[in-house]
Amino acid sequence: MAHFSVPNFLTIYLQKIRDIRSITIVGLAAQAGLLKGY
Repeated sequence: MAHFSVPNFLTIYLQKIRDIRSITIVGLAAQAGLLKGY
């Protein structure tokens, strides 16, 4: 069962990219909030 179907692999890959992107956006927003706090 190690064989991946290409569409399934792409959806998983895009989901991981989306998660990373959302995490970085949250991190940047948090840093901006901290800078505004000073």
